[in-house]
Amino acid sequence: PTNHLSHISAAVLPLKNVSGDATLGHWSHGFAEVLGGRLAWSQRADPLDWKDLGLALTNAGWATNRAVDAKMADRVVREAAVDAVIWGQYACPAGEWDLQLTITRNQPTNQPEAVELKGRELSRS
Repeated sequence: PTNHLSHISAAVLPLKNVSGDATLGHWSHGFAEVLGGRLAWSQRADPLDWKDLGLALTNAGWATNRAVDAKMADRVVREAAVDAVIWGQYACPAGEWDLQLTITRNQPTNQPEAVELKGRELSRS
């Protein structure tokens, strides 16, 4: 028997900086790029960068100064015809990164999944 693993398409959107520290703003796109790169490395996902989703993002009402919410993510997943959209927020309280990610899937009974990542592994500089 063949072990066939499913292959998914996933859009990774910029994350919202909720730290209150404007110097961490560049991580909004940085974390999205890192997550997309790790998905590509898995060889089971075709990650799409937010820059490749222009029309879907515009139709969903996204702008660079507007954070993604559940309604917008649901619209992007359908407009872009991808299997999933990954979005969320980050902060770095007391030198420890805290990423709160949400995965919105393109399914009729869509229930977003929450993932939390914490660690001191990334440098603040």
